[in-house]
Amino acid sequence: MRKTYNGSANLGGVYQIVNETTGKRYLGSAKQFKERANRHASALRAQKHHNKHLQASFNKYDESVFLFEVIEVVLGDKLARTKREEEILQAILLSGEWDMCYNFTKRPLAKQGVWSSTPDETRKKASKASKRLWQKAKHRKHMTQAIKKVWEDPTYRLATVAKMREVTNTPEMREKRRQTTKQLWQEHDYRNRTTTAIVKANKARWADPKQRKVTIEKISKVKTEQWSNPAFREKMIKSLPKKKVAQLIRGTQTIVAIQTSIMAAGRALGINFRNISAVCKGRRKNAGGYTWKFI
Repeated sequence: MRKTYNGSANLGGVYQIVNETTGKRYLGSAKQFKERANRHASALRAQKHHNKHLQASFNKYDESVFLFEVIEVVLGDKLARTKREEEILQAILLSGEWDMCYNFTKRPLAKQGVWSSTPDETRKKASKASKRLWQKAKHRKHMTQAIKKVWEDPTYRLATVAKMREVTNTPEMREKRRQTTKQLWQEHDYRNRTTTAIVKANKARWADPKQRKVTIEKISKVKTEQWSNPAFREKMIKSLPKKKVAQLIRGTQTIVAIQTSIMAAGRALGINFRNISAVCKGRRKNAGGYTWKFI
């Protein structure tokens, strides 16, 4: 493939690859003409060019009939070059000569990536592009299946969880998440939508016998571990609402003593506090030989 740079080999702008036998051409833009021309030539010779029309034409005709030439030098960034490329393509389209182009894309600006000159702008573009993609059911389904497949690998799962904890389990990140969540829950629509989703998911989980069994086992295990910790047990006992109870002689209204709480009465007399509670609530007649009632 012959190349004509017109003294602009190391500059950038809009170029074309012309089949001089048919007059058909491919338009593109590049940061450096020389580097892009060499990449096109290598890809075409290796049968790996991304444009199948141009590749098929290259295979059909002799390489010597193809000419890479500079159309216009464009100063500025990638956006400026691509914008000028689109203007030329649109002019060709309006002139009715689109059939004489190898290009697939009529609007190259629409295919620009999210990269920008500043990290903040790049993040905003990436977020916007990601949200736009996730609105498509086909993309959601594809990504969900891919994520599930990857997470089936225990090594990957453990490594990813460890990395996520390392990044997110810091005071700064916890505070940031707390503030974000608090702000979101102040929005009426978000609160209703999230609550509905949680209730729906919980109902589905408890309706499945297998899931219900697993959930009960997990809850039981967590509760057992928590209550086996003396500090946690003492904290929970102190947090219980305290009501004074009267210790009465069985069958009479004579008060023997007044205890500060059911737990205190149980500890003082060596009686199971649940039995005292049952008497106070009318489910038992006596506990430890006494009648009990809240005061």
